Amino acid sequence: MTRNTNNEFVQSKILENQLYEVLLYKKMEVLAIQERIAERKLGINDNAIQTALNQSKKAEILDYSLDYTKKILWMYQ
Repeated sequence: MTRNTNNEFVQSKILENQLYEVLLYKKMEVLAIQERIAERKLGINDNAIQTALNQSKKAEILDYSLDYTKKILWMYQ
């Protein structure tokens, strides 16, 4: 009887360890998916920020060009 109880205990521990490994693996999968989603969101935000910076630079260049044009026109009045 004791031998059977010990065998069941060992099997129970083995199953418990296997279940823990499966749950740990699933948790790692979930974390990897969350990281990929975060990277995609970050990528979108980075692109939006870069686009905004590019637009700002274009606006500065245009503003400078207009100022330069005004100065030239003023000189020839």
